[in-house]
Amino acid sequence: MFVHRQDNSTRYSLSFSADGRTLTWVTVVGEKIEFCDATTGRPDQRWQTPPFQGFIAVAFAPDGQTLAVGTQHGVILWDLAKAKTRRELTGGNAGGLQFSANGRRLASRCGRWHYPQVLQVLEVATGPPLPPRGTPAGHRGEVNVVAFSPDGRSLASASSTDNSVRLWDVAERRLIHIWRSSVHNHHHLAFSPSGDRLFSGGGRHDIRAWNTITGREQASLSLHEPGKDKQAWWAVNNMRLSADGQTLAAVCFESPDKPGVLTSVALWDVASGKRLLRRREHFNYLPTTFWPGEISPDAKTWAILDGKLKDVATGAERRALTAGLWIGDPYAFSADGLLVAGALSQPFEIKEPLQRRPGGPIEAAQVWETATGQPLARLKTGHIGYMTFAPDGRSLLTADDKAIRLWDAITGKVLWQQPAHAAYRDSKRGSFVSSLAVSPDGRTVATGLIDSTILLWELPPSHRPPPAAPLSAEQLEGLWADLAKPDAVKAFAAVDALAAQPGLSLPLLCQRLKPATVPADRIRRLISDLDSDQFTRREAATKELRALGELAEPGLRKALAKPSSLEVRRRIEQLLPIPPRELSSEELRGLRALRVLTQADTPEARRVLESLAQGAPEARLTQEAKAALERLNNRPAASR
Repeated sequence: MFVHRQDNSTRYSLSFSADGRTLTWVTVVGEKIEFCDATTGRPDQRWQTPPFQGFIAVAFAPDGQTLAVGTQHGVILWDLAKAKTRRELTGGNAGGLQFSANGRRLASRCGRWHYPQVLQVLEVATGPPLPPRGTPAGHRGEVNVVAFSPDGRSLASASSTDNSVRLWDVAERRLIHIWRSSVHNHHHLAFSPSGDRLFSGGGRHDIRAWNTITGREQASLSLHEPGKDKQAWWAVNNMRLSADGQTLAAVCFESPDKPGVLTSVALWDVASGKRLLRRREHFNYLPTTFWPGEISPDAKTWAILDGKLKDVATGAERRALTAGLWIGDPYAFSADGLLVAGALSQPFEIKEPLQRRPGGPIEAAQVWETATGQPLARLKTGHIGYMTFAPDGRSLLTADDKAIRLWDAITGKVLWQQPAHAAYRDSKRGSFVSSLAVSPDGRTVATGLIDSTILLWELPPSHRPPPAAPLSAEQLEGLWADLAKPDAVKAFAAVDALAAQPGLSLPLLCQRLKPATVPADRIRRLISDLDSDQFTRREAATKELRALGELAEPGLRKALAKPSSLEVRRRIEQLLPIPPRELSSEELRGLRALRVLTQADTPEARRVLESLAQGAPEARLTQEAKAALERLNNRPAASR
């Protein structure tokens, strides 16, 4: 018998070799694997351990030549004689390892300490876990992501514990496909608009796309381009497929090359798989994988910690949200991108570069109009872990440690709530759920849980304000005027009032709303003036082109492709890409009027949207009208 006292490190997960001569363990300090002679207690230097850290548990295999090593990403079977990995098995945060007598199976406890955990049995030769008898083929640990298909018939889920993505039939509660890989830390799933492809991003160097019908992998979008990128990315922490399915945006965190956190933002063309751009941002605080901000539905805006809305492509600041408190995750955008919600907490000074989150406990949630940054409702939520808008763009769903609640995002009132079914806490955000998604018809919410299950909750019908007395002609004119005012509260009250009485409001909107046009002759003249002999004229043309914003961009790019003077090229290159700009009152009224049309959702409202969608392709009104029509056309019948 001996007492081993080498230092003050805590040792755990002790395991004897098959012959009883060697004892191994994991140390807390340094997270090292150590060996000693079981008779003398002296260190055994014969064995070389895996060249990395993060060990959770160890166990000798009966053959005496293999060591099972549990890590946060799975189980490594380590060849002691050759000092190399034999095989990697699934099962994140693997502890409590125990081989069967013949060494063919390995039992592992999966899950984070202090949280509900799952016991799984692994086939050593092949790797996949064996499901317990009589149980469905569900996840083996915390469900980190859930996402409904566009038609609401399928639900995708992902778990970082078992490194799998699964596709379920919602009606039959049946597993359709399961995709396993070495990916850990699944952070986002996204369906294509047609629902035939599912994109997944996590802790690896690519984003994968699977065919939801055949189950085969269809594409892999590489984050790191050899020869171009000096540093490889290590995690995809947020991802958004644009509503039209053409562009995919991702936020990726890298190992910092100086104090703080290095973040890369990238865009891909989905059809070709080509990366369109990559740019970097550096933070002096640590958003982490838990707080990656949120990307808007059109994949053009990124809401980040401190309340800033940034242009995904250029990094230019579109808007700085204000609330008198620290603004941060969780964020949520409405389906039309017109509203954004964020969590509020008491600010405090950032004292260390790698401070994990520069804000105190979450106290409330605030809703803003994205285009103006004007505040709407403040929801008295207390701490929340997850938040998402319902498809109607007006209801906001939150989850905390006690309940799920549905709020009116305009008035701040609670519309519905259900208490937590168990005293769970997820591993990241202090909520009883670990993921949250609302079905396209707005009638069902799916919640992933830390105990490996997924619950479906029935939501009440979409909330609509009760109709008031018929509007007079004077009231209609007043509401039309309110749509153009900077006061967002008054403007959205007008949206509700007009949408509640489509029979009276739609004739007015049909008369006043016109498809956007491009002043082509003016743009050509201004581009010509960029080569004027007069400096003041060149400056004035540059200023006017910048003010025209996205309307001038196609003409500028066309002029840049043609032979021109050095002065013209210099000025056009300074103008491109067109930075975000303030919307005029008329442009603002047009966007708010689109919400009236989508809330009303009558045949006449759709005809107005179809007319607006025929406008100049460069105009935001045209793009938003097309997107609104697409959402209405894809809306499941049950929600209409």
